[in-house]
Amino acid sequence: MSILPRLGTTTSEHIRRSWAAMSHASYGEALYSESLGRRLGGGTKDWNSCGRLPVNSYRLGIVFLLLAISGCGGGGGFNPDKVTVSVSPPNPMIATSATVELHASVQGLCSTCAATINEWNVTENNDDPSCNWFDTPPTQPCPGGTIQKTAGGGPLTTLTATYHAPSSAGTFHVVAEWCLCFGSSVTKDGTSVITVSP
Repeated sequence: MSILPRLGTTTSEHIRRSWAAMSHASYGEALYSESLGRRLGGGTKDWNSCGRLPVNSYRLGIVFLLLAISGCGGGGGFNPDKVTVSVSPPNPMIATSATVELHASVQGLCSTCAATINEWNVTENNDDPSCNWFDTPPTQPCPGGTIQKTAGGGPLTTLTATYHAPSSAGTFHVVAEWCLCFGSSVTKDGTSVITVSP
């Protein structure tokens, strides 16, 4: 028996489109979330917000997508517009060139949906993803400081990041973004406002 009627018209249409797209190699360029890319072997690669899924993994991505739809959109009352993101500590004070570990929390997900953060950014860097790193700090100027992501590849590792303050004082905004990156894309974010003192 097909599961499509039970998932509702909108969800069913997403699934039909996803399966149809499997016959086209170009579907490998479809947008997916960072957490999905990591589960499919992205390792510690720095995925952009709603990053691109490797071509050789898109079929497996469809399977995860269908499971996510059946769990998060299949009549369980999940509404992505009601998802909220918070970052703690919300207002830390640190010295120049110091660090602080940040933790994101995602609320409002369905019971079978994994909480993940799609991207961390510093607003004062104009959300430049090149100021984010895993093992090697960026060499280009990042006036708002940098974000060191947690390596590991599991979804929970995306919830934690370390902020490295710049050598100059100021107030900086570190944003954690959650994304439902298929169909009608929905993003939610939370912010930690960090005061950097000399």
